[in-house]
Amino acid sequence: MQRSHAHSRLRNKPDMDPLEIQTRAGHRSSPPSTSSLAKPKSKPTKLIILLIIATVAIALGLFFVCYSTILSGWNRRVSLRYSVVIDGGSSGTRVHVFRYRVESEKPVFDFVGDGGYASMKLSPGLSAYADNPEGASVSVGELVGYAKGKVPKGMLKKSDIRLMATAGMRLLELPVQEQILEVTRRVLRASGFQFREDWVSVISGSDEGV
Repeated sequence: MQRSHAHSRLRNKPDMDPLEIQTRAGHRSSPPSTSSLAKPKSKPTKLIILLIIATVAIALGLFFVCYSTILSGWNRRVSLRYSVVIDGGSSGTRVHVFRYRVESEKPVFDFVGDGGYASMKLSPGLSAYADNPEGASVSVGELVGYAKGKVPKGMLKKSDIRLMATAGMRLLELPVQEQILEVTRRVLRASGFQFREDWVSVISGSDEGV
């Protein structure tokens, strides 16, 4: 009788639900992930950050110093000017090449420094070509060539050239003076320098003294 009751209890016991089996299996502890075990990356220390900032500051300082030096030198070169004056005297014709800089809109000449001043003289004077005005072009052309050798090529068009005839030319008749002056104008016009027609003239005795 007892055995029959035992068998009936075994038969009446419900089967285990498969979902419950899966749920229980899911409760098994999973191994810790490798990401949770990895140590956090170390951050740069304050000392390293300060060193980086100091290095950048020094580099910027050197850059601005170099930039200021280069800019100052460039501005000084830009302010340089050249001027050429041909003095047609009685005993000879001399060319003067002046280099100067502009400060506060005023020219400042340096006759001592290298390249600040140069000159060359040829004989005879312009008045000696009274019978052959075209002959004046040879001597004036040679003087112009000398001046071009003293002025940087890129500055020719910005550098003025003038011719001032003095005592010897004043003794000639006006038509002869004008013939010689016109020959010199033609040479200066083709020189490459900055030139105007009225920059060639016979100056008075009072102007010559100045």
